[in-house]
Amino acid sequence: MNSKKILATSTLVGLLIAATACDAETEKSSSPSACERLLGQSGIEWLEHNQGQEADSSESGDLKDAKEDFYRDAREWKPDNDKTPTFLSTEVCRYLAHDKSNEQGILSLSYGASILPFDYPFNKEEDTYSSVSVVSVNSDVKLVTRDDDGTLEYSVYVKCQVSDASPGQERGVPIEGTMRDTLTGDTDTNTHLTYLLQSARTVVDDFSCKNKPSVPTQLPSD
Repeated sequence: MNSKKILATSTLVGLLIAATACDAETEKSSSPSACERLLGQSGIEWLEHNQGQEADSSESGDLKDAKEDFYRDAREWKPDNDKTPTFLSTEVCRYLAHDKSNEQGILSLSYGASILPFDYPFNKEEDTYSSVSVVSVNSDVKLVTRDDDGTLEYSVYVKCQVSDASPGQERGVPIEGTMRDTLTGDTDTNTHLTYLLQSARTVVDDFSCKNKPSVPTQLPSD
């Protein structure tokens, strides 16, 4: 093969590699992040509007990791085991302040297996927190807001039966999702719970719960 043919072949190979890389990058950039899927476009706009600037998402675990961990923990649960489990949640979304002067500003979403059963009397946690409020959305979903001396934490609990898990697991080990927000400065609890509920709907779809829990997109009206 002469030098001209070698040069032409090398150029063609280079163009094909570049085109493949470009296509992969385009596909990657067009795929929504976990934060975008969980909060939705309106949630991202709410976040950036209240912060007054763009927010930077940082690397977290993904929903696939959270699902695998939840399935493992749910399958380990047994109805006759009185030992408090040591389940850990997976942070699936984190936004940081674009302005580095606000280094403490974070909005995060974590999902995993709850160490508390679905029917736990969450109001009793007032011995630990300044205040606790519970919203029973329906028979499948509860929302809990905990006030730790002015720092609010929002949690959602969803009954999700996992295949090959013990009967009753959906009540004994529900999904727990938690939102923490020191980023937006928004003090409206209902807004946070609405976006948390929206994220739970996405998670339940991804987790393929056998009992098909009903997760609405809006809070109860009363």
